[in-house]
Amino acid sequence: MTTGSNQDNSPEARRAMRKVMRTLGEIVPEGRDQGTGCTVLDMSASGARLKVDGAVRKAFAPAVSIPETFRLLIARDNIAIDCQLAWRDKDMIGVSFTSAFRPIKAPAKRA
Repeated sequence: MTTGSNQDNSPEARRAMRKVMRTLGEIVPEGRDQGTGCTVLDMSASGARLKVDGAVRKAFAPAVSIPETFRLLIARDNIAIDCQLAWRDKDMIGVSFTSAFRPIKAPAKRA
């Protein structure tokens, strides 16, 4: 994972074309049911660029800790994707997908 603005986000460096999304998502750490809100800014078949809600609140100390691996939920499209953190820069992160897109499982109903 790289930090700062040294990552190469140029179209030439990407393996797949990105589609502008601007849709709400949720970053859910492994073993948890809820996570941190985010906006999916753009996405390709291999990864995405996310803006993390509340990521920068204090100088030099992010308010939200993003794990190296997590599940990205996009409720609007009813999809879940396993992700690996690729880079971060203030409130933006880049992720690589480590699983296929799959339907979000509905929570178990309680009797």
